[in-house]
Amino acid sequence: MPSDQTLSRANYVQNESKGREKDVFLRKPKASCHSISLKIFHFTAFVAMIVEAGLINLDPIELELPSAVAFPDRQGLDGAQGRVNIREYSTQPLQSLLVTFLVLAGADHLITFLVGLIFPHTFNRFLFDYQSNPLRWIEYSVSASIMSVLISALVGIYDVHHQFLIGLGTGICNLLGLAIEILPRRLMIPRSVAEKEYPYYHGETTLTTLVEEKVREPRHRNNDHMSKAEAETELGKENFLDMDLRGVVRTAGILIYSLATLVLVGGWLNIICYFSQAVESDSDIPDWVYAVFIITIIMYFSFGLNMFFERILGLYGFVTAEYVYVSLSFIAKTYLAW
Repeated sequence: MPSDQTLSRANYVQNESKGREKDVFLRKPKASCHSISLKIFHFTAFVAMIVEAGLINLDPIELELPSAVAFPDRQGLDGAQGRVNIREYSTQPLQSLLVTFLVLAGADHLITFLVGLIFPHTFNRFLFDYQSNPLRWIEYSVSASIMSVLISALVGIYDVHHQFLIGLGTGICNLLGLAIEILPRRLMIPRSVAEKEYPYYHGETTLTTLVEEKVREPRHRNNDHMSKAEAETELGKENFLDMDLRGVVRTAGILIYSLATLVLVGGWLNIICYFSQAVESDSDIPDWVYAVFIITIIMYFSFGLNMFFERILGLYGFVTAEYVYVSLSFIAKTYLAW
């Protein structure tokens, strides 16, 4: 006859299995509802972006921003020292930059919508199972880089190598965001939040309970108790992989997030420096210019805050974060374009 502990463990696993089935059953209608609304949300954003790009083309912008290089002039000098030699070699049409990042954003929303329409299982797998949207970060890495180059040129950074580094830093920052989103969300968010969001996930509290029961259960041979390590080995070390990785994954995610923030802040420190020099040299700049600049900074860093709240603090789920990303993208690009 099986022992009470064995029956208890068997009943626990059976109830756990039923709980997971119930959890999946209850989540299906909600996931389906969010799936439809997200597709509509992305399609609406696509239409809005394309309409904005068309309106900008209807009213051409004549402004062209200069591009310069500053290679040293060493003629007549010995050694590494050279004279400062800044020269303009090209211009950047403002209208083309505006239309480009609007079209890129629209293309991202359209592709996401079409994937959801033609390949709904792939759409649901990434957004609801993997809880990641790689297309978003790939588009951000290009469009946000163009926006950063545009902003840097507007404040007076004309050196193409300087602009390249600012744009590259922005792109790397967004690709690091993709790296964070690839990490399993259930291991990134705090344990207390994960236990509420994923109550039936094996690898959190379930296996811990099984190990405790296994340790308490007397052995049949000499009536002693096995150690925790022996219990984990008997139940299968592979089942404890997630438990061992939680601290590593969360630490890695926070480290990647910190590096991404550092890269973005580094680029913006350059922009702020040139903006400060520009306003110091012109005392007639109206107050609304300061407000516009500050709002632009807030919008840029709002994307990172959204990830911090969703991925690191676990204040809300990935679906909510996806709505916020789409909204922020539309607002930020519209704000900068107009």
